[in-house]
Amino acid sequence: MLHYGSFYNHFIFSKRSAIPDDRTIDGVNILPLLKQEKTSVRDVLFYYSGTNLYAARKGPWKAHFWSIENEFSSNRKDIKHDPPLLFNIENDPSERFDISNEYPGIIEEIKEEVKIHQENLHPKPSQLEKILK
Repeated sequence: MLHYGSFYNHFIFSKRSAIPDDRTIDGVNILPLLKQEKTSVRDVLFYYSGTNLYAARKGPWKAHFWSIENEFSSNRKDIKHDPPLLFNIENDPSERFDISNEYPGIIEEIKEEVKIHQENLHPKPSQLEKILK
């Protein structure tokens, strides 16, 4: 899995520079991925819409806590899933078959990853909202 935030770290590692320790950097070194030494550089990925966490992926598993109906229309509807929907995206890449009832333990593992992730977040004010006001 790759996240665009990892490109910053990639450029630092490719120049053999040190990652700044005076701020939080949301990224990982993707050099092993680009050198084809690894097929993935992170095991967990979080999917947001704005500041809302909609889904989390761990390995082949993706849990949807929210989904969006009619996303690009004036009738947009956000739908909360409790329990979350669960998909094995290696076997079901189009995420059509919810298998959450079959794998409740996987849902709990992903929820634990979400908890850890959220405990380590350091939200900042939106720079875009400052401009738009």
